[in-house]
Amino acid sequence: MSDTVKLCRSEPAREKLKDTALIQNARVIVEVHREEVRSYR
Repeated sequence: MSDTVKLCRSEPAREKLKDTALIQNARVIVEVHREEVRSYR
């Protein structure tokens, strides 16, 4: 039973890490586009 509890606890943490990575990737893309727009002006 303790193995099941460990899996349940680690799964949300793993999902949160994936979500965080996606958010970071999106932020990098936004920053790149902002930089391009600044240099375009």
